[in-house]
Formats: sequence, C-alpha cells, structure tokens
Amino acid sequence: MGENIDDILDEENRLKNYHGLDECVLSVDLLHILNEREKHAPGVALKSGIPKLDSLLHRFSGGELVTISGPTKMGKTLFAQTLTRNFLRDGHGSLWFTYEVPPHQFLKQFGEEPPLFVMPKQLTSHMLTWLKERIWEAILKFGVKAVFIDNTHNLLNISVQNLSNQVGELLKFLKAMAIEFDIVIFLLHHLVKGKLDNGEEIGSHLLRDSSMVAQTSDTVMFIWREKDTINRSTVKITENRAFGVMNEYVDLIKIGNFLEEAML
Repeated sequence: MGENIDDILDEENRLKNYHGLDECVLSVDLLHILNEREKHAPGVALKSGIPKLDSLLHRFSGGELVTISGPTKMGKTLFAQTLTRNFLRDGHGSLWFTYEVPPHQFLKQFGEEPPLFVMPKQLTSHMLTWLKERIWEAILKFGVKAVFIDNTHNLLNISVQNLSNQVGELLKFLKAMAIEFDIVIFLLHHLVKGKLDNGEEIGSHLLRDSSMVAQTSDTVMFIWREKDTINRSTVKITENRAFGVMNEYVDLIKIGNFLEEAML
C-alpha cells in the first residue's frame, strides 16, 4: 500500500516551510551568510613560520587534513614539533596525541622549557569517539587550532582484516572533524617498508596501507634527513588541494631542538 495522500501533503508542507541550520538555500544567500560569519569569527589560518613553506602553501586553513610522512626516525615528529612552536608564536595553540614515545620523553624533546600546548594525561587507542571528545574538550578549554596525531596506525585495530578500509574510514572521520571544528589536523603517517635513496622516489604512492590517505588529505608532505648528515633535512610537498601536484622542496636545518629553513 502507498503512503496516505494527506501524510504526503503534510510532509511537503513541512519541508516547504522548514528553516534550520541544514536547510537548503540559494548559493548567493549562503555566500552572504558565510561572509557575515567570517567578519565576526575569522576562519583559522596557520602559518608554518618557515618562509619558503609559507610562500608555497600560503597557510594551513581550518577544515584541512595535512599528512606528514617520511622514513622512520627521519624527522616527522621534529617537524611537527617545530610547527607547534611556530603556531604558538602567532597565538595559536595545539593539541598533541603522541603514541610513539612516553609523554615524559616526548616533552623533553622540546628542551628544558617546552612551548605551551595541550596533551591528554592518558591516551586511549582505537577509540575515535574518545579522540573526538578530547579534541572538543581542548577547543573549549584552551582554544586549540591545530591537532597533531602521531601516528595513524595507533588509531586502528591492525589485527583485523581490511586494514585499508579502516584507514580510509579513519581519514574521512578526521577530515569531517577538521571541518566541523574549523581546525587543522596534522596526521603523521608511515611509509611502506623499504629504503629510499633520494627524494625523487618519494611520493604519495608510498603512503602505507591506503590510497585514501592522499585522496582525503588537503596537503601531503614528506620529510627525510639528508644522506650523511645529522642536522639537515628536506621537506617535499607532493600534493595540495588548492595547487594540485607540487613536488616542491624546502631545505631545513636543525638548530637546537627545532628546525629552521636552511639558507643555501
């Protein structure tokens, strides 16, 4: 049996007169609403503090998911820590989820006086509802604008099958959170196993476990330490949603506990 005609007419009337946060509006009206909202609450725009990187990307904007990858122990965390310090210089706080090392060791990597940022007292793995709650909490309590997750696979149950699907669903979840909270989420992600001899070989096809990592991310960057050096690194920006395939390089040098642009 079909629906009652009176019920259909009532539903049509309700939808015609619906006014809510998710109602359908004309493009010009939506643009006006967003412009007015921007005047009163400007969107998040984070500068890396690394001149060449900022000249290439301009900024990291709220709603973006940024993937940082590279060979193991070649500077991913150090690069992210540098961004944390540099964002703070402009008054933008960060939240860290670091699964790679114990909290005390992680904090000591910043030096005797780490910059101010936020961390949970205790971490929970494989719980995306917990992750979202902590992010929301940090935004409400501390006004954080950037979230760093080190790394992807600690948020997954790698003992089950279809790991690639898990990664894809996680990336979509993180991207949706970045948009919902108007923050920038930085995800540290492993490469596939294997030795890389030079930066020309590094590209998004080497991101471990799922092509969805590159497809969902707004920016993909790789960092590695230059051969036969202990303090010089290179960042390669392979992709950016605004500019497409970039394959641009930024040379860095470690000074103290952080990275600075290397002036060649």
